[in-house]
Amino acid sequence: MRFPWQRRPVERRTYTEDLVAALASQTEGATVEVGKTAAVEAAAGFIARALASSTVEGDVPPGTITPTMLHAAGRGLVRDGEALFVLRMVGAGFRFVEAASWDWSGGYDPTTWICRADLPGPTLTTTVRVDRSEVAFFQWSARRGLPHRGTSA
Repeated sequence: MRFPWQRRPVERRTYTEDLVAALASQTEGATVEVGKTAAVEAAAGFIARALASSTVEGDVPPGTITPTMLHAAGRGLVRDGEALFVLRMVGAGFRFVEAASWDWSGGYDPTTWICRADLPGPTLTTTVRVDRSEVAFFQWSARRGLPHRGTSA
């Protein structure tokens, strides 16, 4: 028993204990956002920095795949299980623009899929429908019945 004039005991936990506690309470039916824990943020930052520092080789037009794009892909992979970028003409060249949300339509063959993506701006969000060949779709651990969705941490 704690009297009102006594201090509340300080609870100290590690990142791992915090994450395990959040996952355990989620299995018991509690609504917990595991993605807001420090452990997930640390992992997202680590993967994002690793991808941003990588180099892209091959026949890729300069400026198309940037460290900023790869950084956003890394964070999206850890936090949401997926990240999508749409290839758009910007100025005199092409660049991948990060989508805020998207959904897929089509049959069982992924080469026939069409993507509807929302591309956000400061005051306007543009919705585009593009072929699968016009997107860079990163996903983490797809489920067997849902090959068009990744799974988050």
